[in-house]
Amino acid sequence: SDHDVEVGLLGIAGHIAAAQCRFLQYPAEFDARKLWAACDGVTSCAHRVSWKIGMNIRTADEHLRTARALRKLPLITQAFAAGELTYSTVRAISRVIGDDTSTLVRIAQQLADATSHLPNTRAADPEAAERVLLAIARYGTAAHLERLPRTPRPPHPRGRGEADRG
Repeated sequence: SDHDVEVGLLGIAGHIAAAQCRFLQYPAEFDARKLWAACDGVTSCAHRVSWKIGMNIRTADEHLRTARALRKLPLITQAFAAGELTYSTVRAISRVIGDDTSTLVRIAQQLADATSHLPNTRAADPEAAERVLLAIARYGTAAHLERLPRTPRPPHPRGRGEADRG
């Protein structure tokens, strides 16, 4: 039936998202332990991941940036691991916040400033900002998240090259 096709589609998509979350935890740990540095001629974790997995270097960079951001976003990681968020959505969040929590703190401050006139509100903190990003991710699209102000991204060391396809 049509319903079965839709349920199957959404079920498989959730399983893929959960598997992508598990996958990203490995390069994050591989990077954190600097295991990539043990190989002669390898210049970065993305280089090693690209070489060993057969992934485009820019895609490997994107995966690593996303994986690093997830280490600082427990609520978003939990939803991703449960298959509730797609990789595209999580990647968009990582583009917004970057590798550290300073942008998350800035978002929290903007939330606090915006709600300061409301009764029974307190200054927002990074966890509150993460909850807002999670709500946008659950009820919006990756495109909604892409429109949020981003942290500046440094230029890619190898130039623009091939477009990210993964």
